[in-house]
Amino acid sequence: MVAYRPLALQLVREGLLSPILARRLLGGSSPKEVVLDFLMIVSDLARMSKDFYASIDKAGLLGQLENFFCSEDADFRAKSCSAIGNMCRHSDYFYESLATHGIVDLLIDRCADPDKRTRKFACFADGSLNLWIHVLPLNRKRRMNPSSIKARQARSIE
Repeated sequence: MVAYRPLALQLVREGLLSPILARRLLGGSSPKEVVLDFLMIVSDLARMSKDFYASIDKAGLLGQLENFFCSEDADFRAKSCSAIGNMCRHSDYFYESLATHGIVDLLIDRCADPDKRTRKFACFADGSLNLWIHVLPLNRKRRMNPSSIKARQARSIE
């Protein structure tokens, strides 16, 4: 929906992610299509660059996203999972906030959702989140540990 970076920057500069507008758009009085489009824009911005993370964070979306994870409407669940997945794509910036809002647990629940798209996006989000939280720190630790390098070298010679 927003793939052109200069347009994305202008939308953010003009207040698309202001907390007031985000609350108004996601607060329950907007038509379904408007909410889904807004979630898609947030997802696109997060996918585009971690440079948008601070603006997304300031918008205060996580409280509303928490409600969408439990929605009866599969479109809301899928778009929410997609947005979270892209918000975890480039770094662990949102991890603490996601944990505080209980979204990590909700995300894991959505991995078993009856809706195929929701499951796909939930698993993507869970994978992205775990990459930053568990896998990359372990790999960094192993790379920096000289004894593990020597052990690998010894195994490769055998």
